[in-house]
Amino acid sequence: MHYLKRDWPQRKSLKVGEKNVQHPTLADWHKILLPPQHIRLGLMKKVVNAMDRTGLAFKYLAEKILSTQRSEN
Repeated sequence: MHYLKRDWPQRKSLKVGEKNVQHPTLADWHKILLPPQHIRLGLMKKVVNAMDRTGLAFKYLAEKILSTQRSEN
């Protein structure tokens, strides 16, 4: 067997309208600048290639990517 079968405990309560989150998020969703990682790179490349390279949106995105790369180094 290539996976482990686990018996998860049953939820103690499940109320309609109540969030079922064990841990709070690390950042507010509206403060996240880049989309989630599950969006394919090909789609993002098409969006960036379609952008006006002299426009403010392209310059903003380029600056965000460069600042992220600088902070990783």
